[in-house]
Amino acid sequence: MFAKTYGATTLGIDGQIIDVEVDVSPGLPGFELVGLPDTSVKESKERVRTAIRNSGIQLRQERVTVNLAPADVRKDSSGLDLPIAVGLLASYGMVPEAAVQSALFSAELSLDGNCRPISGILPMAITARENGLTEFYVAPSNADEALLIDGLKVFAVENLAQLVRHLTGTEKLTPSAPKPIKDTKDNAFTDDFADVQG
Repeated sequence: MFAKTYGATTLGIDGQIIDVEVDVSPGLPGFELVGLPDTSVKESKERVRTAIRNSGIQLRQERVTVNLAPADVRKDSSGLDLPIAVGLLASYGMVPEAAVQSALFSAELSLDGNCRPISGILPMAITARENGLTEFYVAPSNADEALLIDGLKVFAVENLAQLVRHLTGTEKLTPSAPKPIKDTKDNAFTDDFADVQG
């Protein structure tokens, strides 16, 4: 079975959408990751498999091929863990593919399935909106940065199991909302440029 999800990486100050294509087929069990992955991305296959297992999800032992497109762009973000995991679950039929078609996923996975923050969320959010994606799933501490861009529903995801429940409809996550800005009149700056030597 085949499924596709969307992840992102940054190239300088710009975001780049990465198509995460996952194919699961009968044969000798294996996990191939292609599409010019950097070391941190190559290691994601171990994080993803372990995170899925520790989230209480059992997968059949089959041959898995993950392609990160476009193939000529080096992928160097551990934030591709989450889209790889979601693509893998969608290809096994455990997550409806329709639920992931207009969403961007970006978080590193810990071995127990928790979502960890990554850097470069703002350019990824801008690129997601420019490419017509409407939902953005990130680690909780990345949500405020993603909310700086209008036109995206931002979901703060604690862990992979929670995301699977949301995508399958058994639990609904509430989109994150911007936090109110505190009045800074009483918070006068105590530092001055005159304090800087040179």
